[in-house]
Amino acid sequence: PISSPLFAASCLAMLDLLRGSAQAPSELQRAVAERDAKINSLQDRLKAFQDQEHQLRFYQDEINRQAAELASSAASSAVELAALCAMKEKASHFEKKAKRLEAQLERQTQ
Repeated sequence: PISSPLFAASCLAMLDLLRGSAQAPSELQRAVAERDAKINSLQDRLKAFQDQEHQLRFYQDEINRQAAELASSAASSAVELAALCAMKEKASHFEKKAKRLEAQLERQTQ
């Protein structure tokens, strides 16, 4: 795109070349070398940015996978907890009933 740093650097280098067409060839070569160095630097930075973006996407996918796994585990644990609470409630009911029957049996045997 026209607004890219690479395009801007190229345009500036070309303007420098056009303005200084009377410059010595070594100065022109230096200007071209500087421009190429800037372009290479920008390309390296772009590659590093793209690598980081890829790594971040990978991490985000992993986080989403782990979140789904945790949600599933939490739902399973909630179901298991509800079943255990129901079993405890039932056991408590039978324990109370057993104590009443024991008390009734003791009264009958006295």
